Amino acid sequence: MSRFFEDGNERDVRDLIGRFEEMLRSNQAHFFDVDEFEDIINFYLNKNNMAKAEKAINQAIRIFPGNSIILLKKAIVLMNRDHNENALKVLTEIIEMDPGNSEAYIISGDIYSQQKQYEKAIHSYKLALPDSDEPENIHQNIAFEYEALNDFTHALFHFQKALELVPEDDNLMYEVAFCYEILEATDQAIVWFNSYLDKNPYSSSAWFNLGNMYAANDDFSKAIEAYDYSILIEEDFASAYYNKANALMNLDRYEDAIACYKETMLYEEPDALSIFYIGECYQNLGIYEKALKHYKKALKMDESFADAWIAMGTIYDELGDYLSALENMKKGIDLDDSNAEYWYYIAETYRKEGMNDLAIEAYSKVTVLDIFNLDAWQDLSDMYLITGNTEKSIKVLKECLESNFDSAEIIAQLFVAEYQNGYICQAADTLLRGLKTDAHIFIENLTDFPEILQDPVVADIIKAYIPDN
Repeated sequence: MSRFFEDGNERDVRDLIGRFEEMLRSNQAHFFDVDEFEDIINFYLNKNNMAKAEKAINQAIRIFPGNSIILLKKAIVLMNRDHNENALKVLTEIIEMDPGNSEAYIISGDIYSQQKQYEKAIHSYKLALPDSDEPENIHQNIAFEYEALNDFTHALFHFQKALELVPEDDNLMYEVAFCYEILEATDQAIVWFNSYLDKNPYSSSAWFNLGNMYAANDDFSKAIEAYDYSILIEEDFASAYYNKANALMNLDRYEDAIACYKETMLYEEPDALSIFYIGECYQNLGIYEKALKHYKKALKMDESFADAWIAMGTIYDELGDYLSALENMKKGIDLDDSNAEYWYYIAETYRKEGMNDLAIEAYSKVTVLDIFNLDAWQDLSDMYLITGNTEKSIKVLKECLESNFDSAEIIAQLFVAEYQNGYICQAADTLLRGLKTDAHIFIENLTDFPEILQDPVVADIIKAYIPDN
């Protein structure tokens, strides 16, 4: 790198450029030393003027053939012009002359990275490490190549190496956290961040990321403690307030969460999601008027916010205003008709309003979108029973068991339906299946049907299977 651009030398580079361009115009020879050529080339590279940079390089090579600094510039120009193979040849020439030239290895790595030859890029960057003045940058480059290979274990290692060299670099801190999240290694992350904080206790971003890891582990009390330290160090850290509010909400500390969301807004503009969460807190506190006010405010900020429409619908449902509930829920579903939870909410409201056909349709939609939603399968089966379609009710439960084959609850419901409708052989098979799957849960789900449990045949089978029952 030139003295002018790297060291801030105040000599007039424009005078140097003027002399060089005069030489080009007049076609008369001017002498420039290697440092001057380097400054000239860097000037044009910074201006993205590859044509003149190349002219300066060619002039320099005539006077200083084999100079590795000038050859490096040539490789850079070739790379910028997508002449990567020629650039690699020049870099190979440099490395043969100067095996310890870390810049040549770095540029080779950059080229291989552009070509998506990530293993070769990693190899080149690693060769640059021993002689590099900025190993933290090389470790970071290596980490990004490993990320491109979806090898987040090695990426994490190199991000951590880089962070050891520049512990104040917050960007590296977040890259480390990202790798731990992708690896789903929150326990290891907690250990690492605590160790890091032992050496760097005033890193607000480290406390923040530690809080995120505790939150990912559902340890919200410790998450809040970590966020508090982060805020203590950096009072205007909006994200720390926001995540702390989320953690408070997860602990059902809704009033504290509301206060914390409002503190967030002192340091950044409120968005629809923050306003929505405040509304959700008020809804959980049973303060429906304020909840509706915040949901409506969120929708003014973003009318396509489907969750807000659904949440308003659930409040109207709780208040017994089913028509208003349906009106709002439909708007939410129109915005996101593949959300199983939305369909379940509207199915419940249809059911309460006595709109059985629409309830069946909505429950059916849930079972398609989320085959593991046992409540929806059970409710759908119940709806068919209510409407007198016993065969369909039983069929639904059997369909459910195709994807939820080990659900003792569903098996118990199927057993009751078969027993009550006189399908004795099928009921006997289902009884044995339930006892084999999870006898305790199966029998627990039959306690509302004492007449079945007191049936001598059923009682004998259960006793034979569980002698102490």
